[in-house]
Amino acid sequence: MKLKSLLVCILIVVSINIPQHTQAVDSNILYVGETEEFHTIQEALDVANDGDRIVVRDGIYPPIFVNKSVHIQNYNRIENVTIGSEISKNTVTINADNVYLIGINIINGSASMFSRGVSIRGNHALIRDCHIFNNSNGLYVRENISCIIKDSTITSNLYGGLQCAGSENIVIYNTTVKDNTFDDAFVDIGFIDCKSISIHKSIVGKFSVDGLKNYSDIQDNTFNSSIIFRVNYISIYNNTFEKTTIFSDCNMNFCNNKLHGENIFQQQEYGFFDIESNIFTNFSLFNNCQNLNVHNNTFTVKNDIRFIFHSFKECRSSVWYNNERVALLENIIFGSVYIQGLPIPWFVMQQ
Repeated sequence: MKLKSLLVCILIVVSINIPQHTQAVDSNILYVGETEEFHTIQEALDVANDGDRIVVRDGIYPPIFVNKSVHIQNYNRIENVTIGSEISKNTVTINADNVYLIGINIINGSASMFSRGVSIRGNHALIRDCHIFNNSNGLYVRENISCIIKDSTITSNLYGGLQCAGSENIVIYNTTVKDNTFDDAFVDIGFIDCKSISIHKSIVGKFSVDGLKNYSDIQDNTFNSSIIFRVNYISIYNNTFEKTTIFSDCNMNFCNNKLHGENIFQQQEYGFFDIESNIFTNFSLFNNCQNLNVHNNTFTVKNDIRFIFHSFKECRSSVWYNNERVALLENIIFGSVYIQGLPIPWFVMQQ
């Protein structure tokens, strides 16, 4: 019995110390570099299988087309690995699900106005610790389910930083997206007809949302200028808006923000604004708004609030209370009601 127990113990110890198929694990890692088997990332991609990891050593590499579920990451530091050794239509094209791009510089997607640094048409993508710059457009996401952009910078692209169209569950975290436009016709981040976006702890230049469904949240960011409209439900809190901000046709919970530029709130379809505990330091206009719930805010500029109502129903549907104003008549909010196109002076007494 003792001998049997001893043999069992020996077998357990031996099994613990035997390498667990290191050959099989190594076979799933493909190394790219001057002294490696693969000299370009595309060469490794051509022979890779779904689930493989491609580790890239220091160097500048040609553009790539990704049609397999792989992870592509640098071996050392982001400063040392760059994709974009030549000008191309798209520097990185991703047409597969579950593709990770980690720690890579991406440049020279600039063959035309519609070229991109990264173009994604696959689900469950991750862009992390990447620097996307000097492209016509930085990052383009289309018809994607679940894309995470984290700890990255998207700057100095000519026609836009990040554009998302027809996608859902897009997360932007701790990422800087700014200085990507050469004139006012373009934006740093643009969402068109998307569902469920989250933007947290990021720095954004010009920001635009057109058509957004399901729940979305924007928290702890800094925006230069913003246009947000046709949004079904969105929660915006703890942000700083530096310049002009326009909210139109939104169902919105807007709390604990700081607004330093001019602000315009207007509604057509969705029709509910809950505006709470914000600090407004410039002019604010509420145009054609219904179902306003405005409370516990601070307005720090005299005569900085104006209304344009298009019916008395809009006036009656709005509630104001506990707002702090710097004005001679701090409890009265002045505005106008339009009757058959003619403005009639109007005021709202805070509750």
